[in-house]
Amino acid sequence: MISMKPFPIRWMLASVLTLLPCAQGFAQLEQKTLFSGEFPQLIAFRGEANGKANRSYELWSKDIEGHSAVIRKLWTEEVDLNPQTVVYAQRYMKEHPDVCFLWHLNAESRVAHDKPEVLKKYFPGHWALLTGAFIKQAVPAGMTEFSVSNISTFSDQGFVYKNNTSAPQDLVIVGRKADGTLNWATCEYASIVTVDKKNKKITVKRGQYLSRALNYGEGGVYIAPIIGGVWGGNRLWFYNFATTCPRNAQGQNAADLFLGEILAKIDPQAGDLKGLSGIAFDVMYWQARIEGMDVNDDGVADGVGIVEGKHVWRDGMIDWLTRLRKKVGSAFLLTSDSGFSHLQRGVGLLNGMEAEGFPFHHDAFRGFSRPLNHFAYWKEYGVKEFPFNYTAIKYMLKEDSAKAPQYARFATGAATCSGVCATRYMIEDKREARPIDELTAGVRNQPRWLGKATGALIRFEDSAPDLFKGAGTTFAPDFLSKVTVKGGHSKVEAGSTLHLQGTTDSEEQPIELIIKDIPRPAGDIVVSFYVKSEGPLAPELNGTAYPRMLTVTVDGLPNYPDPVRNNSFFNDLGGAFGSPGFVNQRFYFRDLGKGKGSTITLHLTFEGQGGVELKSLKLFGGSQVMAREFEHGVVLVNPSFDTKTFDLRKVFPNFKGKYRYIKGLQAPNTGAPIDKPEAVAVQSMDALFLERY
Repeated sequence: MISMKPFPIRWMLASVLTLLPCAQGFAQLEQKTLFSGEFPQLIAFRGEANGKANRSYELWSKDIEGHSAVIRKLWTEEVDLNPQTVVYAQRYMKEHPDVCFLWHLNAESRVAHDKPEVLKKYFPGHWALLTGAFIKQAVPAGMTEFSVSNISTFSDQGFVYKNNTSAPQDLVIVGRKADGTLNWATCEYASIVTVDKKNKKITVKRGQYLSRALNYGEGGVYIAPIIGGVWGGNRLWFYNFATTCPRNAQGQNAADLFLGEILAKIDPQAGDLKGLSGIAFDVMYWQARIEGMDVNDDGVADGVGIVEGKHVWRDGMIDWLTRLRKKVGSAFLLTSDSGFSHLQRGVGLLNGMEAEGFPFHHDAFRGFSRPLNHFAYWKEYGVKEFPFNYTAIKYMLKEDSAKAPQYARFATGAATCSGVCATRYMIEDKREARPIDELTAGVRNQPRWLGKATGALIRFEDSAPDLFKGAGTTFAPDFLSKVTVKGGHSKVEAGSTLHLQGTTDSEEQPIELIIKDIPRPAGDIVVSFYVKSEGPLAPELNGTAYPRMLTVTVDGLPNYPDPVRNNSFFNDLGGAFGSPGFVNQRFYFRDLGKGKGSTITLHLTFEGQGGVELKSLKLFGGSQVMAREFEHGVVLVNPSFDTKTFDLRKVFPNFKGKYRYIKGLQAPNTGAPIDKPEAVAVQSMDALFLERY
């Protein structure tokens, strides 16, 4: 840690991390309906901007009546809130002790520039910066024009708003010592006035945001833009979570202060948010994600947060999460969005993952198997006490939004069959909004109406032919003759496990297994295998369940109706695997028969160079259709392009009663009995919830 001179008093007021008895005093999770094992759970996600509901507590509470969980903003870190929101939340938690109330919290950035309380707590070194410029001369307090070599990093439109207006970048100016190292005891905020690209000059306002313009000696200064963005009409600054984040005069980095704020807020005795069941973190990234981010402020971009071979961003995030979990104990829910390599991987530290959208917010159906794979890993190797995995249903593509009610039913069905939760999707019903019928049995308005699952998830592809004809389970020589490995080598062990091993120590280089000359299937396929990592993603992560990522890609897919997303959404499907044990991962590709050429090629790409064990590799010639039975009904899910017909007598042979549609307000929920249980149709990209009686 750099020795520092005294700071301006407003930056010395940052509170020391409070050691709270947070592992005790939280609400009893075992009493919550969220953990009853019944489906479908009714979960409210966000909605704090609902103007009608905010008019009174009665309207606010009615909006979430009967819910098992509520996930809401309770702080103004990114959006403006009704001042009564926290008051309403506190009252609701007292009146409804069976409901889980989670604080939706941005863990990446916050409003800071116009918040004196934030500016007094955090100092300029706590924010994530882009690569900046070294000014190697004395810089007096009145100097506002600087010549910079890397002019491309500076902009007078650093924050762009929805109305097409913009604000210039905010900057940090920090002094340099005689040896060239940064002197964080002398620093200030500034903002861009003009950027002269041609002459590589910037003009700035000095001494901004409660700081004052300082005189810097012959060592000069380092000047760099604060990484930020706009959300909810507000300007946000990003925290620096890396272990290399500068520390203030009290020895605290940004992670220390953020942790202290959270613990003070949720303190069971005195916190503003006491009584919470947990925190749902948003944008809590596993690695640095902004191009040009300089996590150790040396003027060099650090990619995903790697300095001198060390993952300093990832290490900082793990340390922060570990400390938080230790403080709150096991009876406090912690979740975060996951499902992609840059998103959170804290399996074992978090109670579960959020899939933001299903499959994700820009895709209503194309990458169907992606979230299912990640949920499978989190369920298998995540926490066993109070697990909470869920998908937050939302649609951000115009073409998907047009069919949102159907896609919401589809997503809810897939989640329910998989044993995870889905947040409510609301439909306007005359003068008020109500959840889709499937969540509450329509007009019965009964959450968790299906009851508990009475059978395992039924995967219809398991009864489809294996187009590899068992060759992927024995890895016979004729099969391996079609296999090549990039970035590693392979060998068969014990006659049924394919072992892959990288040839370098790099985490950044993957191992790619390529299977060529596969005869083109006539229709849909599901690639299925069991996979295990022989060791952790990195040696320092030994003994953890933090997963490695994997991707399966097919060369030879047809041109789908929206070819712009041919590869990124329909193809390049992701999954997760780790060292605790094997996990089954499945990858669904549609309509292969409509592609060109007589053969296809599979690419299985595994993150990192560590050993990989692969077994029971199958290529099912069928669709990833699924079904599941519950105490009071069944759920059928069809992710294919074609209508599928289910014979309920064969799918659920042990049930001898009758089936009927839900009586609801949306098609096909008429309440009518199923006259022909041997021929129940489910349309493409849809699900059907049926009652039993």
